[in-house]
Amino acid sequence: VVDLIAANEQELLAALDGREVSLASGPLRMRTAGAEIRLHEMWWGERILAVVSNPNVVFLLMIFGFSGILFELYTPGWGVAGVLGVVCLVLAFFGLAVLPVNYVGLALIGIALALFLAEAFVTSYGFLTIGGVICMVIGGVMLVDSPAGFMRVSLRIIIPFAIATAGVTFFLVSRIIKAQRALPQTGGGQ
Repeated sequence: VVDLIAANEQELLAALDGREVSLASGPLRMRTAGAEIRLHEMWWGERILAVVSNPNVVFLLMIFGFSGILFELYTPGWGVAGVLGVVCLVLAFFGLAVLPVNYVGLALIGIALALFLAEAFVTSYGFLTIGGVICMVIGGVMLVDSPAGFMRVSLRIIIPFAIATAGVTFFLVSRIIKAQRALPQTGGGQ
């Protein structure tokens, strides 16, 4: 409900002057005419939280975080991918702390990532990856439970990342299958 419309802050303060508001301690008459406007800048932590609490950024950080950890598990080495994955997940959970999260959507994204991982170990002929794409898209759409459209994860972010993750999964699975079918290069099995 809108009580009044003002072109700027000074006009708003003039229009609010003399209005009465109800507080728990009783009615209070506002004296806002000529009031000084003080701007308070966000400190660096608040600026980071403002960026990280964007639903699109949270979704991307979750995907990059899980992907980094999975990459580290598949190709152990220096630990860079794993560390970056953990940092991305911590930032994603930091952003999720201030968003109205739908835990069913979060669970669906987790299931999607588990299905992408399982594709490497289970012969499903791509059905696990297709299920992962479906779960990721539905989970991404459901992730933020807000009636405001700008507080949701954009389909322009969800669909390309779901397809890209499926493509990477198919590529890795094809490489695993190719490696398993290849003849041994060393030892007495030649």
